[in-house]
Amino acid sequence: MPLGLIVFDLDGTLADTAKDLADSVNELRRVLGLPRVTISKVSLHVGQGVKHLLRRMVPALPAAVRLRHPDLYGEFTRTYIRRCTHRTKLYPGTRAVLRAIPRDIVLAVATNKLGRLSRTILRRLGVADRFKKIIGGDDMRVRKPHPAVLLDLMRRYRARPEETLMVGDSRFDMECGRRAGVRLCACTWGFGSRAELQRWKPDFTIRSISGLTAVIRGLTPRG
Repeated sequence: MPLGLIVFDLDGTLADTAKDLADSVNELRRVLGLPRVTISKVSLHVGQGVKHLLRRMVPALPAAVRLRHPDLYGEFTRTYIRRCTHRTKLYPGTRAVLRAIPRDIVLAVATNKLGRLSRTILRRLGVADRFKKIIGGDDMRVRKPHPAVLLDLMRRYRARPEETLMVGDSRFDMECGRRAGVRLCACTWGFGSRAELQRWKPDFTIRSISGLTAVIRGLTPRG
């Protein structure tokens, strides 16, 4: 069955967003009087959306501090929007791989990041126009690992599960794809651990984005 739809995660799959996320977290912690945290600590909690990240990165605060900062979500989001591509980069080779994928294969992004942020990041990185659809966590009623986003994309572009490939670096991507019945491609360079990826028994495991070219070639019938 030919490949008709490839759905990518964003953070840790297409782009290394950890530094800008960590800088934004640390800016919020600074104004709250909290010490800095490391990029690696922030990376552990990337992939489930901003609210989850803040729950892990900002502890329970004294009432007086909460009174001065009633909208931590808004404060963080405004900071991150300003700096979301200061240090964020596409992983090496990503632009070339996206450009080389046959145009009859639909490309989309499904991320738990805010939709407007995701579209801004990909636009600033110069690859937004390569995707037919970029869906963020707030664009659907439920987030990954719920399969709704994949099911919606498959309906939209008339792709069967066996014609669809989910490419991601986290257990949320793998579970989402498995529940939707699509093929799975696990990326080991991102924020998720290899062990948690392999738990979902992906159809393919690649160590760099260039490995996706061989996966696509293997799924494309030779004429």
